[in-house]
Amino acid sequence: MSKKRISVVSLVLLWIACSFQAAAQMAQTPYSSMGIGSLNPQGFASNQGKAGVGIAQSSPWFINNLNPALLSNVNLTLIEVGGSYDGRTVHDEQYSQFSGSGNLSYISIAFPIMAGKWTMNFGFNPYSNINYRINQGTSPVMTGPLAPDGSAYIYRSQSLQGEGGLRTAYWSNGVRLNKNFSIGLKASYLFGFYTREQISSYRDERAFDLDPSVAEEAFRFSYLTAYQDKISVSDLAVQLGGRYRGKIGEKKWLNIGLTYDVQADLSGSREIALERRVSTGNPYAPEVIRQPILDDPGYTTDLPAKLGVGLAFEKEYKYSIALDFTQQDWSNHLQNSGSDAYSLGNAYKLALGGEFTPDMFSVRSYFSRVAYRAGLSFEQTPYLILNDNGGSTNVTEMAVSAGASFPVGYNFLSVAGAAGVRDGGDNAFRENYFQITLGVTFSERWFIRRKYD
Repeated sequence: MSKKRISVVSLVLLWIACSFQAAAQMAQTPYSSMGIGSLNPQGFASNQGKAGVGIAQSSPWFINNLNPALLSNVNLTLIEVGGSYDGRTVHDEQYSQFSGSGNLSYISIAFPIMAGKWTMNFGFNPYSNINYRINQGTSPVMTGPLAPDGSAYIYRSQSLQGEGGLRTAYWSNGVRLNKNFSIGLKASYLFGFYTREQISSYRDERAFDLDPSVAEEAFRFSYLTAYQDKISVSDLAVQLGGRYRGKIGEKKWLNIGLTYDVQADLSGSREIALERRVSTGNPYAPEVIRQPILDDPGYTTDLPAKLGVGLAFEKEYKYSIALDFTQQDWSNHLQNSGSDAYSLGNAYKLALGGEFTPDMFSVRSYFSRVAYRAGLSFEQTPYLILNDNGGSTNVTEMAVSAGASFPVGYNFLSVAGAAGVRDGGDNAFRENYFQITLGVTFSERWFIRRKYD
């Protein structure tokens, strides 16, 4: 094995090791309190730069993780590694808060088994993320010790918080049946855990009184209680894919893609407990008291079936424009958000994206060989905000994106950026966000017998 191959393999192994240590999370978003959290985009940097489209069209220089049938376009061994940064500002009627998070995102390896006919792919990436903290306000506790003027010493703050998510390790195959039709199969192992908590925190204003006896009494009233819900699940998921590619002119093609994610039933365990924890800095009661409420080793939930349809027009090595539509109904999904104000419903997304390369084979101009991308999307998310009158409002999301892939020898450095708004109406949170994705694609001819190395 050449030094270059050893370096690439070492990088891949290092990424996998690091990925288990890093929490591949988005920035904090209150909508991740619902269901299995916020769903991660499954496309790589080359897709994210054009609104995530890729069900119908792909390039032989990049791995397509959206439709396994398109893997048959890959005739080289490709390794893709990517990372992303997510920044979000959450607004309500009174306050706004910014948070950001950057992590390694995906690793994928594709190689031809039969060049031009059958390509295999292995990969690893996050599927969903839960990361939120929702403050529900502070109020005086009038049933405890009172000041001489009748006011409360003790105040209670309530909040909801959660963390965790699901990851997926997958094995995909794309097979070209003839010059027009390709089919594909993707088998994934989904696994992960997430914790949600409803917290009531009590603070006694006398805790720092100079009189030690007063301070000790106050610290006994300074603690928090947490209703904690821990879930751990895993199971297999299957995606089927197909693609039709028809020639409509000189180097011009019309592509139609179709994907179907079979409903996945996840199984695992669920633990619910009530904890009494001391407040930070309390020297009088260091112990944590935990009262188990539920221990269910047979917990089950589901991922609803998902349908994807794509249409793309392209001129080889020059430009492409694609339209993708996906639909997934979460209405019957069992969720544990800790709030009665939220529910889940039918979700769909419509995305339009394009790509342009001035001259892929130019020897005079480097930037003529760069692939430039842009796109826009509209999404009705699965999140529903329940109204006082019994109705509900869909949380919608709109985004624009742009990106480029820069050739480095036979490899590529891809950059993608997106900015969007997620809004649930007057009585819900509004999010303004931006995402940056950076991906590196290595290409090599492996598993091919050579006369010279």
